[in-house]
Amino acid sequence: MDFLENKYIVNEKGKVVGVILGIRKYRAMLNKLEELASILAYDEAKKDQGRILKFDEVVKKIEKKRK
Repeated sequence: MDFLENKYIVNEKGKVVGVILGIRKYRAMLNKLEELASILAYDEAKKDQGRILKFDEVVKKIEKKRK
């Protein structure tokens, strides 16, 4: 990703508070995040080797850890 192409939003103090992405970069980023979520869910499932968990359960477990 070439971050130099992004446009930044700054507040009145000059602090960067947001970013504007092109739609292609935004969608690509969402796809990468989905891939990462799947990888994390797989890794979490491997930790619970003796137990069989549904994919959705593992995803919920990961989401709880994020909060």
